[in-house]
Amino acid sequence: MKRALKFASVALFFAGTAYSLVAPAGALLARHSDLPEPALSEGALGAPVARLERGPWLAACAAADIPDIELPVEVEYEPLRRMVAESRAWTRMSDADALGRMGEIALALDLGDAAVDLFSAAASLGKERARWNYLLGAALQQQGRLAFAVFALGDALALDPSIGVARPRIARALFELGESDAARSEFEACLRAEPTRALGHIGLARLALARGDASSALASLDAAGALTPGDYVVWTLRSQAMASLGRAEESRRDAERGAKLPRYRGWLSFDPLVQQCNERARTFSHIEVSFGAAHARGDIPRMAALADELATRVPKDAEAWRRAAATQVAARQMPAALERIARAVELAPQSAPTLCTASEIAMASSDNAGALELARRAVAADANSAFAHEVLARASYLTGDFPSALLHARRTVDFAPREPDKRQVLIEILLGLQRFDEAALELEAFLAIAPEHPWAKAQLSALRKPR
Repeated sequence: MKRALKFASVALFFAGTAYSLVAPAGALLARHSDLPEPALSEGALGAPVARLERGPWLAACAAADIPDIELPVEVEYEPLRRMVAESRAWTRMSDADALGRMGEIALALDLGDAAVDLFSAAASLGKERARWNYLLGAALQQQGRLAFAVFALGDALALDPSIGVARPRIARALFELGESDAARSEFEACLRAEPTRALGHIGLARLALARGDASSALASLDAAGALTPGDYVVWTLRSQAMASLGRAEESRRDAERGAKLPRYRGWLSFDPLVQQCNERARTFSHIEVSFGAAHARGDIPRMAALADELATRVPKDAEAWRRAAATQVAARQMPAALERIARAVELAPQSAPTLCTASEIAMASSDNAGALELARRAVAADANSAFAHEVLARASYLTGDFPSALLHARRTVDFAPREPDKRQVLIEILLGLQRFDEAALELEAFLAIAPEHPWAKAQLSALRKPR
């Protein structure tokens, strides 16, 4: 690590802290020009966006004594509005930490160069030096400027030994710089300092995979999985280790498990300071990731709130309103669910998934006639949808149209023969109609696909008892 820091320190002097060397003396005297409020425009699916002219925007940055913030022609409105609001603490009160808060929003928006300049300025002029040096290192690491990142993170660690996940970041950067021995020492230090965190185990697993030692990698990943079973990185790396050991089925299983877990960009899943950057910016992608995390831990009230926020961000997206409606059902808020699904159907009146969800909500609200109409529309919109036939089978059964219920339940199975839950619809209808012999045959087919399914086993056992 010392060798990496030595050459990083020289390079960072020229590349990472340039703004602090040229920051105008008047920067601390306040009364600069404010950045302009972004003009609100409508983007895809009604999403609010800001469109800016590059020249006037950069001139405004210069007038505010703020490092150039190179923005795309079109940018999310809410994060940019928040950035402009933060800038006023700098232009009106000379609060240099406001530059760091602007850097947090720039980092969340993937504006890497702007984030580096803003964090560098904040680290030189602000009060929260450890935080801004740390985030400077994070921004440099995200850009692949690893030697510079090691130095900035080392500086942050010296100022605050408990800051963020500085040591794991330094270890990962050293690994990517080819400093394997130094990286191993840092990852082992991570484990000694925080034995209940998985980052050290994951880092040692990466090192083991890099040198072709899949068995050692697997041992480290098992330890990491015990600590963080919901981290997709653990299962993705575990799949690679299993493949290297020739255990193809276990590799496939681990890959599938990882694919079902929420995915985060880079360090976002375990870096609290980067999470705070995204929370400050409230980007659309951050809200989606937060929704996935809430779903993974079963936090239904949080899911409902986030789904609503996403829908209001893209007010013309029927799928967003459908998801919002479904989460309100899960939260047992039926009036809210009905309101949101009505919006979704209005936006996409021919969408089979939307109509299916609307039918399910109608059934949950005891509006069986309305549910039947919506389910028929869903099948008309997509006659090959197992979901549509399943919903129509349920709605038909509830309205007493048993021949139609059986017809569409069998079509559900035809379109999804390997999905046990789809076959369950047919079995439930057969049981309701007291067609026990047919139900037993379908239960046997169900158990051939899912032999340990408790519901199917219990139902078949009950049917086999003498009646």
